[in-house]
Amino acid sequence: MNADLDELRAISGSGKNYLLQVQMRESRRTGIPSLKVAFNNVFGYYLEVTNSHKDKVPNDWIRKQTLTNAERYITPELKTYEEKILGAEEKISAIGNALV
Repeated sequence: MNADLDELRAISGSGKNYLLQVQMRESRRTGIPSLKVAFNNVFGYYLEVTNSHKDKVPNDWIRKQTLTNAERYITPELKTYEEKILGAEEKISAIGNALV
């Protein structure tokens, strides 16, 4: 019905698959098997690495949070993706409200 809405839903709906691809790619690149990509409301999307693998973290990752047993990092790619996905969700909501 609404092409813009369909496109935004596609961006929003493919998020988990995209993040899984990032996780697998970065895990292979760094040799960190326990690498996780996750989200929280404070830092947005981040890569989490246990302390036993901190020495394998590449220079292009930006450390954002230190936990007891892990470190959390962001990358420019994750930040760009976060802006895109969160922007899509906001626009979907706005379009949905306008259609009601």
